[in-house]
Amino acid sequence: MKIGCFALVEPFSPMERQFQAISEMGIQYADLTDNHNGAMLGVEYGFTASISLDSHPKKIREMVEAAGITLTSVCAHANLLDPASPDTYGTNSITKAVRLASLLGIKHVHWKDMSSEWQEQRGKQYGCGMAVIPLGDGVIDIEAIVKALKKSGFDGATTLEIAGPDNVIKSIERLNEWWNNGK
Repeated sequence: MKIGCFALVEPFSPMERQFQAISEMGIQYADLTDNHNGAMLGVEYGFTASISLDSHPKKIREMVEAAGITLTSVCAHANLLDPASPDTYGTNSITKAVRLASLLGIKHVHWKDMSSEWQEQRGKQYGCGMAVIPLGDGVIDIEAIVKALKKSGFDGATTLEIAGPDNVIKSIERLNEWWNNGK
């Protein structure tokens, strides 16, 4: 079994140090856990373990190679999902995460959609576990993300983080439809 780690093991350490710490623990795989859109104050001084979705993949590859680990995913977490302004933090950012993951050779995607009731919980409650709705019924533009994946040449595995057989089946049908009808 391949066991990896989120690249957030030492608070207030830069991403390069996160990768090194993971390697020092004997872990060979890591997720590029924290990322952001554009620039962020203090990243260059190591105030945060974060990578810009606009970063050049070569820089990230060099850090990973120096630590001797393999990246398994670029996590586009809830801090990127802001349906009220998708041009700033929503689908545009997820599409950037897809592009960055593709340029880094990462071939794994986890899927879930969030219902509108979760919008009220932003900044108050973290971690939602499995989605309880099928893909496409929530506030995330999953179809646009599928199209970006297809355009990037994605051919890796995906995982549905969705509860309930009916929701899973409907999600599979929609993913196939969006993939097959995507340009």
